[in-house]
Amino acid sequence: METIDVTTLVHSFKNMIILNRLDHLAEGKSLILQNNSDPLPLYYRLLVERGAVFSWKYLKKGPGVWKVKISKLKTEEVSLQISEIVARDYRKIKILQSFGIDVFSGGKKILEKVCQEKNIAIEEVEQALKEVEKEPIPSSIDYNKWDIDFLIDFIINIHHRYVAEIDPEIHEYMQKVAEVHAAKHFEVIDVTRGFIKISSELKQHLRKEETVLFPYIKKMSEAKRSMLTLPHPSFGSVANLLQMLEREHNNIIYEMKEIELSSNNFAIPEDADAIFRRAYTILRAFLDELQLHIHLENNVLFPKVIEMEKELIDSQ
Repeated sequence: METIDVTTLVHSFKNMIILNRLDHLAEGKSLILQNNSDPLPLYYRLLVERGAVFSWKYLKKGPGVWKVKISKLKTEEVSLQISEIVARDYRKIKILQSFGIDVFSGGKKILEKVCQEKNIAIEEVEQALKEVEKEPIPSSIDYNKWDIDFLIDFIINIHHRYVAEIDPEIHEYMQKVAEVHAAKHFEVIDVTRGFIKISSELKQHLRKEETVLFPYIKKMSEAKRSMLTLPHPSFGSVANLLQMLEREHNNIIYEMKEIELSSNNFAIPEDADAIFRRAYTILRAFLDELQLHIHLENNVLFPKVIEMEKELIDSQ
């Protein structure tokens, strides 16, 4: 079995190399990933961008080396129930419906039999289903259906980890741009200041979530599952804490808009060098990701938490 050892690679290249190898891995085949830290964030990325088409099994968990066996599942979708097909990849609902296949009331039926009954060429359906797998799952994935504990783990391992990794790089690039180009393009001073302010606020904000909010949400979740009495939190009600965090989100969003205005929506001057272009590119990507991050908390996680708190109060 092939082993991919990425312990000596620069982090920014690791995922690119691993994903490329996994994309070319044949169905039913496996490989072993060896890394010098827990590669769990890659698992969440695979789930979002590729769907539930891989199995994940730890062979060794640190402290210096982590080894994971990653296997590409055999789809054999012609012999699967329709409900199983769309559960693996929700985008396939539209594909099946385009062939006139009922994915809801007919969800327990086997795809191959449905195609035979409707006189549909199974080869065409298979090909259409495989085509959709070539594209990453878009950000419109239905996060509402995720378990609240899994949602928290996803936010930490994808969004919080991304902020921690990209923040130093943006700092370095924006500082260089300000030093070299501020005399001619004075707007980069405002852009740099805006980013530094967001960075500072975000670090404190994420720390509150990881040390206060998220651990307590998991206690709430466990209390609900086990029908236990939940101690009253030292910070008051969860709803009040969420209101404070949402206000911090609003402050960050305001600063993001200020950066967009100052940079004229990241318009790159004709005389910009490679560092200037790189700085604006990664800063824009950072703010786009941050918008998704805030949406995921404000519109998905926080409402779930408020509803859970109400249920626990009513049951006690």
